[in-house]
Amino acid sequence: EAKIIEIFKKWELDCAIIGEVTNSGKMELFWHKQKCAEIPIAPLSEKAPILKRPVSENPTYLDSIAFLEKEKLESQNVQEVFEALLNTPEICDKAWVYTQYDSSVQTNTIIPSGAGGASVMRVKENGKGLGMSVACPSRLCYLNPKEGAKQAVAKVGRDIALRGGRPLAITDCLNFGSPENPEVMWQFKESCEGIKEACKALNTPVVSGNVSLYNQTNGKDIYPTPSIAGVGVLDNVNNVLQSHFKEAGLEVYRLASKDSKPKFGASLVAKYLGNSFKSEVSAIHLQDELFLWSVLNAANERGILKGAVDIYQGGLAMALTKACVRGNVGVKSVENLDFTMLFGEAPTQILVALESQNVSALEALLENSNLSLTKVATLGGDSIQIGTVSISLKEAKATFYQRFDAIMESI
Repeated sequence: EAKIIEIFKKWELDCAIIGEVTNSGKMELFWHKQKCAEIPIAPLSEKAPILKRPVSENPTYLDSIAFLEKEKLESQNVQEVFEALLNTPEICDKAWVYTQYDSSVQTNTIIPSGAGGASVMRVKENGKGLGMSVACPSRLCYLNPKEGAKQAVAKVGRDIALRGGRPLAITDCLNFGSPENPEVMWQFKESCEGIKEACKALNTPVVSGNVSLYNQTNGKDIYPTPSIAGVGVLDNVNNVLQSHFKEAGLEVYRLASKDSKPKFGASLVAKYLGNSFKSEVSAIHLQDELFLWSVLNAANERGILKGAVDIYQGGLAMALTKACVRGNVGVKSVENLDFTMLFGEAPTQILVALESQNVSALEALLENSNLSLTKVATLGGDSIQIGTVSISLKEAKATFYQRFDAIMESI
C-alpha cells in the first residue's frame, strides 16, 4: 500500500486507503472508527430487483425512411464521387483534433494518433506492445443494432490484428436514447446480444464498460451507439505491421471473406451522395473474421507483408487512397473495379501490400479457408489511379491533410 501511495504522490495524484475486503458477507461503513452502516451483500449481488422495460420486437422507426435508390447512386460520375468522399470529415486527417494534446506516452508511443488503424504502445520492460482501437458504426447500428454491434467488436480486433497483434479483450460504452421508448430498448437489447455473440466467437471477453441512457435532444433519441474499444498484445514491438503503403513496385491485394460482398447499406457514399443509407448491409461471418486475424499474425511473423489496412468507411477506394497518401506513393489499380467494389462497404476485408514473390506464401496460409486473395493494384508513380479515378498524389495529400482544418474554420 505504501508503494502505491508513493507512486501516486510522485505524479501529484490523490490516493487514499478506503477499506479492505473481508469474508463477513457484509458491507460495513465506519466513521471515525464507529460503525455507521451495515448491509448484507448477497441480496444486492444475487437477488437484485430487475427492471424489465417493454421491448418492441417490431420497431417502426425505419418505416419513414426511404430505401436507397441504388441504380441512381451508381449512375453518378465516379471521379466526382471519389473527390466528394475524400473531402468528407470521416475520411480526411484529424490532426486538428489530436495535435491539440500530448498524444505521446513518455517515449513508449510506437504508432500514434492519425496513423490509421490501431495505436501501439511499447512495454519497455519486456519488449512487447499494446495495441488499442475504438470503433462504432453508428449508421449500421441504426439499421441493424445486432449486426452493427457485432461488426464493431470485429472492427477493433481487426485493427489490432492489422498491427500484427493478438486481440485479447474489449470494453464497451453503450450510448442510447430513452429506455422508456420500447424501440430504443429493442436497440439496446439487440446491441448487447450482438456484442455477446461476437465476443464469444472471437475470444475477446468484455472486461469493463458502462451504459449511458436518456441521450436525447428535444425528445429525439440519438442513434444507437455501442462504442467498442479493444486491446491486444504484440509479442515483438519491433515487428509492428504498418498501415501505410510506401514502396513502389509492391503489389496490393484484397484479402477478404468470400461471403464479404460490398454493399451500400449504412455506407459513407450512401450517406453523402444517395437519397438514403437505408439498404441491404453485408453481414459478418465471425469465423472468417477470426481466421483472418490468424492469417495476419502468421504473415507478419514470417515477414510476408509490407503493409496492411482495413477497408472501412468509403470502401476500397478510400482505404487504398489513404494508405498511399500516408506512405507518399502513387498507385495504379487493375481495370475491373466497378462502382460497388470501389465504394461499397463490408466487414472482413483488408488490403495488403507485398512483394510478388511472397504472394504464394500468403496463398498457402489461406488453404482450406473461406478467404480469397485478389490483386487490385501496383504501387508506384506520382498519381493515384483506381479504376477510372485519377488524381495526382500531391492533390490527394493536400485534400487529405488540409480539408479538416478548413471544415473546422468554417464552423
